[in-house]
Amino acid sequence: MSAPEAQSTARASAVMAAGTMVSRVLGFVRTSLLAVAIGANTTMGDIFEKANTIPNIIYLLLAGGVFNVVLVPQIIKASKNNDGGADYVSRLLSLTVLVLGAITLVVTALAGPIISTLTTGWTAPMLELGTIFALWCLPQIFFYGLYAVVGQVLNANGRFGWYMWAPW
Repeated sequence: MSAPEAQSTARASAVMAAGTMVSRVLGFVRTSLLAVAIGANTTMGDIFEKANTIPNIIYLLLAGGVFNVVLVPQIIKASKNNDGGADYVSRLLSLTVLVLGAITLVVTALAGPIISTLTTGWTAPMLELGTIFALWCLPQIFFYGLYAVVGQVLNANGRFGWYMWAPW
């Protein structure tokens, strides 16, 4: 490895390490603020956790499965086209926004039935609060999905540092 390559690798590693650290710190701050606002060891905190788990599970299933396995190879394949894959990525992002927007609207509209289905033994006030929290949390599906797709586009184009800065 030549000196410029070693410096480039060291610089890229430093950017990724810094991004990871900032991401973790911001994620900790976010979680701490939620704990202060809602309460960490309360019934309200438990209800919020149930409502917030739904978009997180959907994200993990999509990002861990479909997006990571399918998108990067397709984007890399498309990047060999004359336009460098710009047309493919543009279409992919447009389709992503439309599909995620539709799914998010439908799931958010069904917040009440979803919370009722996923819980047992909750009282009416708990279900009402769970539905309110779900209405607040379920739109994350759109942003998590868009984050995953844009991240895969960045990864496929060798732009690893930018993906590290998001507070996840």
